[in-house]
Amino acid sequence: MAYAYPATANPVSIIGPHFCVPHPVELAVIRNVKTITHGDFVVTDNNGYILFKVKDQSVEDQIRNNTKEDVCDFKVKGSWSKKSCVIYVGETSTIVAQMHEKHTVQNVLGGKDEFMVTVNPNIDYAFIVALIVALDGIHAAAMQAGQTSAGASAAAVV
Repeated sequence: MAYAYPATANPVSIIGPHFCVPHPVELAVIRNVKTITHGDFVVTDNNGYILFKVKDQSVEDQIRNNTKEDVCDFKVKGSWSKKSCVIYVGETSTIVAQMHEKHTVQNVLGGKDEFMVTVNPNIDYAFIVALIVALDGIHAAAMQAGQTSAGASAAAVV
């Protein structure tokens, strides 16, 4: 299901301007849940073309444009465990991307966790993928630490 949001006036490029396109980008994010290490992802477009592969995730640095860090650059609200999150620009109501779950019999039987991400026009979709991988790592660490409510209502800031 595609969501329609207005394009931002200026491209928001964090990783690279070639990842900012003038139309919405629908991404399928597939995580192999049967792996021993957490974080093996494949990201495809609507046609099944592989755009990114992430193996053995390791998030050591946070991507920040805001060096004062007095306000967040991006805000994520929703339920991580239900793969139902909205990513906003800072403390505004401007939506840059939205996650929604995708259940298929093949994914359940194959041990894969798949969800869709709609990235708004002129937003760096590679950055959105990096943010999702980082959030997955944060969620996994919280779950290992016994914080089972971490996925119930995620509100993460970067």
